Amino acid sequence: MSLFKGSSGLFAHNIHPKFEILHNSETKEYRWHIVYYGKIVAASSEGYKNKQDVIDNVKAIGKHIVYLEANDLIK
Repeated sequence: MSLFKGSSGLFAHNIHPKFEILHNSETKEYRWHIVYYGKIVAASSEGYKNKQDVIDNVKAIGKHIVYLEANDLIK
């Protein structure tokens, strides 16, 4: 099973999650979250000092998911 399949898989009706990067002007930190059907389904647990660190973090998560899928570790 792939978590990233199209409408016949995880994402119904070709509605895909939206990745958003947010910047807090008070703390000067960036955070990310993923919104699906108007609800936050995943979010960063820490703030990042620059936007590229946010992007790198999310890409690393994607690599971990691919590994988990390839090794049948997602149950």
